[in-house]
Amino acid sequence: MGIEDTKHNCNAKKKPLFIRFLTYSADYCSIYLAKYAIFFIIILDTVLYNFTVYNSIKKSYMKYSEFCKNLCVINEPIRHFYNGLTIERDFANSTETASSHIDLSFPITTVLGRQIHVDPNFFGATIEIVNKNDNTRSLISMDHLQINPEMSAITEESLTSVQNNLKEFKLILLQFRAEMPPGISTENATQWEIDIEQYYHKKFTSDIINVYVLSETFLTSEVVRSGLTLVPFLAIGFVIMCVFSSITMALAAGYVGQYNYHKITLAFFACVCPFMACGTALGFMFWCGFRFGSILCVTPFLVLAIGVDDSYLMVNSWQRYRTKYEEAHKNGKVSKVCAKTIFKDVLIDTAPSITITTLTNILAFGIGALTPTPEIQLFSIGNTLAIIVDYTYTWIFYGTILYYVGKQEIDQLNLNSYTSKEVCNKESESTPKNNIHKTSFSTCKANLNQFLNNCLDWYIKMLTNTTVALSVIVLLAVYWYISLNATFHIKAELKPQKLFLTSSNAVKILDIRNEFVAPFYSFVFVFVNSPGNMSNVNQIARINNLVNDFEDASSVVSKHYTKYWYRDYELFVQSIQETNKEDLEEINEFDLTNENSSRHPVSVYQENSIIELKQFLSWPEFSFWNGFIDYDELNNTIQINRFFFTTATNGYQLRDWSFRSQNLERWRAIADKYNDLNVTVYEDDAKFLDLIPTLIPQTLQSAACTLICMFLVCIAFIGDPTTVLVATFSITSTCIGVFGILALWGEDLDPIVMSAAIMSIGFAVDVPAHITYHYFGTDEGGSKVSVPEKLKHCLLSIGFPVLEAGISTNVCVLSLLYVDLHIATVFVKIMVLVVTIGLIHGLIIIPVLFYLISLIPSFSTESQNDFTIKDIALTKSPNHAI
Repeated sequence: MGIEDTKHNCNAKKKPLFIRFLTYSADYCSIYLAKYAIFFIIILDTVLYNFTVYNSIKKSYMKYSEFCKNLCVINEPIRHFYNGLTIERDFANSTETASSHIDLSFPITTVLGRQIHVDPNFFGATIEIVNKNDNTRSLISMDHLQINPEMSAITEESLTSVQNNLKEFKLILLQFRAEMPPGISTENATQWEIDIEQYYHKKFTSDIINVYVLSETFLTSEVVRSGLTLVPFLAIGFVIMCVFSSITMALAAGYVGQYNYHKITLAFFACVCPFMACGTALGFMFWCGFRFGSILCVTPFLVLAIGVDDSYLMVNSWQRYRTKYEEAHKNGKVSKVCAKTIFKDVLIDTAPSITITTLTNILAFGIGALTPTPEIQLFSIGNTLAIIVDYTYTWIFYGTILYYVGKQEIDQLNLNSYTSKEVCNKESESTPKNNIHKTSFSTCKANLNQFLNNCLDWYIKMLTNTTVALSVIVLLAVYWYISLNATFHIKAELKPQKLFLTSSNAVKILDIRNEFVAPFYSFVFVFVNSPGNMSNVNQIARINNLVNDFEDASSVVSKHYTKYWYRDYELFVQSIQETNKEDLEEINEFDLTNENSSRHPVSVYQENSIIELKQFLSWPEFSFWNGFIDYDELNNTIQINRFFFTTATNGYQLRDWSFRSQNLERWRAIADKYNDLNVTVYEDDAKFLDLIPTLIPQTLQSAACTLICMFLVCIAFIGDPTTVLVATFSITSTCIGVFGILALWGEDLDPIVMSAAIMSIGFAVDVPAHITYHYFGTDEGGSKVSVPEKLKHCLLSIGFPVLEAGISTNVCVLSLLYVDLHIATVFVKIMVLVVTIGLIHGLIIIPVLFYLISLIPSFSTESQNDFTIKDIALTKSPNHAI
């Protein structure tokens, strides 16, 4: 059974307004004093009469008191208590006594004969009770009583055994609920909430009490404000990435003798292109009507990491092919080096691997966009569009810049080639010292090249050692065991405080609610939409059983925590019957004693019930029940169309939203047992609580679908089953490690972690896809190369840009650690984990797997055509590449 909005309330027609005030003394002491209470009345009257909202139908501004209807009395216990304090103070110096008229007790306060429940508004109460054994008095905390089972021996009678038993309380909760009447737009209602929040958080000052306002509008604005704190770090990340890219591209170009100032230009535009893509994609989203969500502030960081990776691959490929054609030109195989030819080879070399990673990222976020969680949908759609635009800009925008910058280099190279021999001869004749310096530089470069080649050969030799390879597999198995064990024990939880900056008022408000309210009075609305014939004693008994079942499920300490109109109505009718008993001697045989009336429900369809019900609802202490009942008068009888009641649960475990979610499911299960009554359940935070049970299934489904899609994409572009299986295994292993280490890191599975997890699945593809594609590419043309040579070619071709991209991404996102925000911390953890684990898999696990697979006779290729890295260089790429 799905949750029902408050519009299903008997008197509800429009979207509800709901604002809560949490007020407590500035010195955190008891507020059982008139000097505190007067502030509560001032707040109450200010909201009732001073804040207005525009009604377009009436062409006027309305006060809350004009549209709150029956809900105007929801804070009446506070005014009632204040009146009692005032009267008691006035009688303090008088010879008269107010003891017979005033009883400031908890949970029921009596003022001038009028009784009213104060427990929905007063929290942190301490009361005085009488010990029946020795007739002594003692103070007891109601909070302690509610959450400790051993205190259950204290009966409800004990709670009311002392007059004026309320000795102190710590917090007052004011609630303002209403349905927007016709003519009040959502925008105007939202502005009304904002005006109230702004006034009490920024303009209202007091040395006596602290006031915090909690509303959905306020929380939404705080989430957005917190998310926007990430924006300045986009500039920091951009600068870091530009500096890092400039340094690494310059070093790489200098190593192969291709450095010029345009390498800095390429590094700069490698960082500009992803930001342009984000601006285009997000702008298009907002133009199409999508709302802004703070989680979208993460998108530029993600796209920057992906986009820069693609640019690194293209620049590295250009340098490799330029080196190849330069050698061919020196050897006389080509007349000149052609920029178009190099660019064509760059596209052929990089397009498949870039397309694979782009498609898998699009699929990962595309699947995330299908989840029912709104924030994850928004995040996934934004990332999908940004990645598509970035892919387009990479080829059109960055590819154009790369071509024209490279063309200038090639033109200058061809121009110099005509006079290179003459220039060299003249330099050798006139400046022999220069030759010495050049020879020295060439020697150093050759020595460095030889050293790096030796290191690479040693590294590959280690990975292709059977003992080392098997040791790596053992460590991988341990890694899998630890990660899977942690993943299976991850807890689905929702902590709203994590959505805000720690300095936000929202965090303070939620902490106060968790300390004083949530563990002691978490209530639920239960709507009985088809109560049936309440003239039938059995029907009334069934409804009473429904209420009792909810109380049992909620572990209600005392009946007063349930607000059920019929109980008060029954007492009211009995009181009238007792009052009239002496005057109705002719029907004494029909009078009900207290004992019988407790066993037999009172019908609300009796002939005089219409008068009794109207009297009941008009009495001051019972008038608030008007907001609970919807009834009609038919043929001098009362027809109860529908009504609702509330009950509360308590316990420290209610601070955990996962437990509250379980509570909600229990309540719904009870409602399902009473289908004939058409019972629905409403909990204020239900739309968030409903997310918790779906987090784990949605994450598993999204992960499984994404991995299957990635497998299919790899098959389409790589084709070789063995290579595809290795790539898919590596991606899966990376994701398992990310999830497991996150769980070990203490992170619960919430919507933010789920969004980041979906992101990590797509991002985990990059390194394995690049490595496996280039490894597989060494077999093009039908050549069969030994595994060590294939690994060497693969690492020479792709190793440096992969490391460059991974390190730059980690350096960039680490700047977000300066933002004291959960979403930033989770994003940093996810990115660092997926990049680091991905690099380990790409540079260690994948080579080891390829080597071990080659030992299987049916997969062995070493006996076929003993090609070497030099043979590959003749047809594909040079051995000088980084």
